[in-house]
Amino acid sequence: MSRVSAHHRLRHGYARTWAVFGRSCVLILLALTAVALYLDRSAGTALRKQEHLMVAVRQTRGLVVFEAYERSWPLQWKPRPTAIVVLRVIDWIDGTALWEIEATSPQRVVIAYGQVPTGFTQTIPGSGGPVPLKAGASYGVTVHSAQGSAVTTFNKLLTKVAR
Repeated sequence: MSRVSAHHRLRHGYARTWAVFGRSCVLILLALTAVALYLDRSAGTALRKQEHLMVAVRQTRGLVVFEAYERSWPLQWKPRPTAIVVLRVIDWIDGTALWEIEATSPQRVVIAYGQVPTGFTQTIPGSGGPVPLKAGASYGVTVHSAQGSAVTTFNKLLTKVAR
């Protein structure tokens, strides 16, 4: 009889140990799930706060050219051209607005500094062309579109002189 009791106690002890272990695993999984949901919610918030727009600056043959792109999918950057509403170029050091153009209706267009594309009007300066960009100077460009705004900086490159 004592043998059955010992076996029963041993079996019952294992069952109790597994029950405690099982509850501990469930609690750990619940805690990890809560942490994952918190982090996922935080990541989602950060993604929503990020701008979905970028401005690209290229310099070729003495021209400074601007294009706006938007992210096509929230978790992966696959740029696609987007329509520009306002483009502003500033002196990055003192913040002076050098040139600004505004679209009568948003357009997907490549814009060269100082050249007002069809469908745009120049708002800064009020008349005449913008101040020429100086080689080595730092500038900022802001683009506004229906998808948001983007800002970037660039330095005017030295232009090679043909001999």
